[in-house]
Amino acid sequence: MRESEDRFRTLASHAPVGIFMSAPNGDSFYVNESWCAMTDLTPEEALGRGWLKAVHPDDREEVLSGWNDAVSRGNSSMAEFRFLRRDGSVVWVQGNATKLRDSSGQHTGYVGTVANITRASWPRKPWSKPR
Repeated sequence: MRESEDRFRTLASHAPVGIFMSAPNGDSFYVNESWCAMTDLTPEEALGRGWLKAVHPDDREEVLSGWNDAVSRGNSSMAEFRFLRRDGSVVWVQGNATKLRDSSGQHTGYVGTVANITRASWPRKPWSKPR
């Protein structure tokens, strides 16, 4: 079990996409480094519903409504929306969340990804070296 948890933490911390985990009620309790880099929030600021501070004000109501609907029904969720960073820059993302279950089938929360789909970040050359 410990090995499995260590593998997850290594994968999550080095993934090129934002990863988050939420309780069954939809409150966030984990975000990875890529998520923080996209949003310009700290992990502590993202806890609970704090992640909403990163959602562009024009998208916030729709994103929250969709998330609340998915959580209330226990469904997966997918949405495209914008993060507004503190410096005023905008990051378009595609967010996906899926339900987590324990070994008995009990709903234990959600795990999700947030991928940067901002046009300016594409096309990127495969295997290019960071500058």
